[in-house]
Amino acid sequence: MLSGVTAIIGTVVSLLLNNVIQNAHLFLLSFAAANLLYIAGTNLIPELHKNSNVKQDILQIISFVFGIAMMFPLLLLEK
Repeated sequence: MLSGVTAIIGTVVSLLLNNVIQNAHLFLLSFAAANLLYIAGTNLIPELHKNSNVKQDILQIISFVFGIAMMFPLLLLEK
């Protein structure tokens, strides 16, 4: 429940900051991206190393490359 409350508070703060500061969304977006990278680095990546076998390692690498390949067309659509 606490995480839900902080999400609502974060939304309200971001809306207020966007009205006060020009281009505040650029700062807030980079802050949110950094938080997601932190979560991935501290929680998700150690989980990948718990069970280490060659088949699972290859599947993880293929999944990672597939994820990057899926983001590339979005980059082309942005321009």
